Amino acid sequence: MWLGMGLVALLVVFFFILQMQSHQTVRKELDAKKEELKEAQTASRKMGELEKKSQELKLKENKMKKRVVVGDIQPLGLIKTITGSANKLGLRKISFELKSVSALASKDSKPVLVVPGSGPVPVYFQMKFNSTFSQTLKFLGDLKDLERIVTVEKIEIDRETSTLPYQPVTLDLMAYYFAE
Repeated sequence: MWLGMGLVALLVVFFFILQMQSHQTVRKELDAKKEELKEAQTASRKMGELEKKSQELKLKENKMKKRVVVGDIQPLGLIKTITGSANKLGLRKISFELKSVSALASKDSKPVLVVPGSGPVPVYFQMKFNSTFSQTLKFLGDLKDLERIVTVEKIEIDRETSTLPYQPVTLDLMAYYFAE
């Protein structure tokens, strides 16, 4: 009888130990899964941040592509925009002349090579119009605020008494594009 009770007690202790080991194994698996969940949540947050940075970089790239376009050897869209701004301000006798790179390079004695992927390539053009001094200043402010990069290389204002208050103005302008 004592032997039977001892055997039952031994079996109960044996099953208790098995349950404890099983519980510890399940606890370790649970802790490992919790750790994996934390890592996944961290990665998810980083992924969200990376996607946000990617969107920001795409927006910057699009903005840059608008400021310096690709393959725009003759900037007709830019000239149309400039003409619209000039007409809005009331400038008169507006005309444009596209200047060749080689003609300007001989003045500066620096040859200009157009190599795809080498960086922005300048496009030179001249704009002539008649305007008052205040209109010219407003127009130059509008040029500065254009989405596309345009630099004013030279400003020439002639004095003609026959056209007062309008005076002939010549602007040597430069825009940029990326070669394809």
